[in-house]
Amino acid sequence: MALARSSVSLIIDKGAHDSPVTLINTRNDAIARACSGQPLPVVRLMLRSLLGLCPVAQCAALEAAAGAAGLAAGEILRVAEPVQQLAAVEAVLETLRVLSLDLRSLVSRAHVSDASLKTIGALRAGLWQASGRPKCAADEAASLYEQAAALAMLWLTREKKTVGSIKSAYDRFEGMTLEGTKLLFPEELASVTLLRFFYDELERTPEFALEPRLMGYRIPGALARLRSRYESSTEARRDFSVKDLVVARLVELRHVAAGKPAPYTVYGVGLGENTGAGVVETARGTLLHFVRREGETVATLRIMAPTEWSFQAGSPLNQLMNRYAAERLSTPKTTETGLKMMSAAFDACTPVYIQWKRGEHHA
Repeated sequence: MALARSSVSLIIDKGAHDSPVTLINTRNDAIARACSGQPLPVVRLMLRSLLGLCPVAQCAALEAAAGAAGLAAGEILRVAEPVQQLAAVEAVLETLRVLSLDLRSLVSRAHVSDASLKTIGALRAGLWQASGRPKCAADEAASLYEQAAALAMLWLTREKKTVGSIKSAYDRFEGMTLEGTKLLFPEELASVTLLRFFYDELERTPEFALEPRLMGYRIPGALARLRSRYESSTEARRDFSVKDLVVARLVELRHVAAGKPAPYTVYGVGLGENTGAGVVETARGTLLHFVRREGETVATLRIMAPTEWSFQAGSPLNQLMNRYAAERLSTPKTTETGLKMMSAAFDACTPVYIQWKRGEHHA
């Protein structure tokens, strides 16, 4: 089975003035299908080997879903603290990587020191080694988390100019807002009824994993997590900008650096009939795994990644892209940079390729 590199393509048509940007998602569920029918240890190895994005979170979601498959419907599986800490370390490092590399490449005057990059790389290597063991020792996981929190503090202190440059660059989108009702709060996905609905829908229509919806198009991630803790529902659901999505990642990073509880949680939910859901809050948003077990075999694996909520035709991201591009079709370079910055604000981990309908291809 071919496991092609997944990506998103943007086709820009200068002749379509109102909606010039067509978003095409070429990602697929090949990995989940390949894992179905395999023993649990084999599936875990496959996910670590084949999924470049958040492999720790992917394995944590798998284990949580598989463990919850043996529980009664609605029963919650509490995941061990070392697993929670390793998933949090990965989320912190992912946020730092996005800020240090992905956004830096799109923002002028944003330069991250070599010392920061080396420290991020060293901690990533330690995380990969620790997460590859069948069971990570509690002291090792705690040490890695302490190092990640310290790194977050160091990075925020050392790279203030980069932070300022990124914020200033996103001012160009300040007038382009979305309704706060589009944010997908974590607690909305904690309902056993909803999780069961998602699983049943995925069984009927596997393509739902690539075009997920819940009362329309929604947006998970850092801003949704922060807003979900607001006491005022009016404030929580107020309109937001593209820049707010980027700033939210910085705020979460500051919270971790300050010793506040990490927002990157892991738990399982029993769905009944030997089926469970694994829920992980990653840097990009809520990751869902659904597992139906037959003994030690993963009879069925379904994955709903946070990326798919944003990267689908008609999504809030696609709508904003059309609004932005429609006013700048005469300046291709400005249009392309803006669209890539928008994409990175929603999810910087997905390769985006831009092609003009009446011009050459740009990657």
